[in-house]
Amino acid sequence: MYKHDPFNNEFARFLVLLLLLMSSVSLLAQDVTDLGQQIRNLSANDLKINGGLSFSNTFYWNNGIDPRRDPSQWRLQARLNFSLLGANAPFSLTFSDGNQQFNLPSYTFLGISPKYKWATLHLGDRNLNFSKYTLNGLTFRGVGTELKPGKFNFSAMYGRLSRAVAEDLNNLQSLDPAYERWGWGFKTGIATAQYEYQLIYFSAWDDKNSILTPVTIDVLPSENKILSLVGRHKITKRINLDAEVARSAFNRDRRAPLFDDSELGRSYTLFGLFEPNSSGSVGNAINTGIGYYTNGFSIRAGYERIDRGYRTLGAIFFNNDQDYSTLSISKALVENKLTLFVKGGLERTNLNDEEQISSNRWIGSGNLNYSPTEKLNISAAYSNFRNSTKLRSFNNLLTPVDSIFLAQLTRTASLSATYLLGTKLRPSTLSLVLSQQSANSVINDVVQSDSESDFFNASLIYTQQVKERDLQLITSLNVNNASFTNLQTVTFSPTIGARKQYLNRQLSTDLRLTFNSIYIDGAANNTVWNISFGTDYRFLNDHSLGLTTSFIHRATRLGELSAFSELYGRLLYGYRFSSQKK
Repeated sequence: MYKHDPFNNEFARFLVLLLLLMSSVSLLAQDVTDLGQQIRNLSANDLKINGGLSFSNTFYWNNGIDPRRDPSQWRLQARLNFSLLGANAPFSLTFSDGNQQFNLPSYTFLGISPKYKWATLHLGDRNLNFSKYTLNGLTFRGVGTELKPGKFNFSAMYGRLSRAVAEDLNNLQSLDPAYERWGWGFKTGIATAQYEYQLIYFSAWDDKNSILTPVTIDVLPSENKILSLVGRHKITKRINLDAEVARSAFNRDRRAPLFDDSELGRSYTLFGLFEPNSSGSVGNAINTGIGYYTNGFSIRAGYERIDRGYRTLGAIFFNNDQDYSTLSISKALVENKLTLFVKGGLERTNLNDEEQISSNRWIGSGNLNYSPTEKLNISAAYSNFRNSTKLRSFNNLLTPVDSIFLAQLTRTASLSATYLLGTKLRPSTLSLVLSQQSANSVINDVVQSDSESDFFNASLIYTQQVKERDLQLITSLNVNNASFTNLQTVTFSPTIGARKQYLNRQLSTDLRLTFNSIYIDGAANNTVWNISFGTDYRFLNDHSLGLTTSFIHRATRLGELSAFSELYGRLLYGYRFSSQKK
């Protein structure tokens, strides 16, 4: 039976390292005398307190369809910051009544990050970023620190990466089960304008006792450990060299029987830090480049490779089994009125020929920005690199859900142009925006090749300001064409709107009307009216009261679809304060 506890001696060694490092850093800081002097003169220092409080309540009404939200829900947010003797202690809180439809518990997000000069302490729900291949973009609930005395730096974290989600056998919310996940790690090194060297260690594991073993979905408690070295060096005044090399060890199922360490090299066990079992795998990731930089011109050659066995539990989504060889060039032309950036190269997948499908394709991206006059600006962009987009899946905007669906974009292109018209008192703007993208859905980290979709969007927008009346008018036309595997949808959406301010700009109102005409496979399907109204009033300097509403009505022309109406609304109260006390 598997009895490995990754938090045991490993974290004890980390605590010893942290205490030793903090002690040595304190000696290097040389601020003890200054701090003592400030404490003796405490009466001459001001305690600064600032923050804010907001309370909102959303309401919903529907007719003709099943409700897609709760009829009412409230949310409270608070933030507070204390500042004394150069130390800052920010504090934040979010609380809501939760999702009443499925009786989810209320949730509370609480975090504080007190800071004094080069030292920061993180408590509660916080975020640290080590690198792309280790801890990247995840919020944890726990404790962390950042120390940056001079050229030395040290950051560390320990906490819960994601909560447990029990298997939803009744399919009320379509949530995939998940084990509670914990992690810890550190990043330390030195950094100057000339060079930077960092050592990163990250460890994460699933609590195999946090939920019952799922019976309908294959979800296993995993564990992961990563060692990474990051370096950057300025070889000459104009030449930079940078690199990151990471090695990941991953057990897909923590409960699987262990291997005998004698059967494996120390590189597989990460020099004794990792205990592999029969479900284990290892992999490397490398990203390196060399660049030449001068005024108005830069060129960089880069290479990135991620092995098939490389995994990290410190990121939402991660591509592996691929490499990129790229060259990028940036140049300013026409007296800096035209800037051009181009990046291209070769992408390969299925590096070890373990899959039936391999791909070798030329990839590229480019950005162009041109401002021939002060009134005209043109920009364009193109990319066919693999990118991932994170979407939260929930019906109630106030209730975050851990279940996440991803779409992998394979090609994007955009063009925009803006022209300034009118006079100083009555300026106006005409804008044209075109965008196109192709996407594949991603299910269980697997790209679905049979679900490609194409999106094209065009928008023409005209705005007119009348400054002497604090009035802004807007008209626009939006055309959207979405093509799926067996379906094509075209939508025409003209919009008119006005924004007006009153009472010396303390009160503002915003009214917009949008008419959507939808065609499915060339046939007129239905029309949708959307009327939105918002107002915001600021009073007594620090208080604000706002209301936003949106009414939607769909009139269908096909028998299998029904007409419906919906009303969304949100009432918001806000308060801001700032004070100083001896």
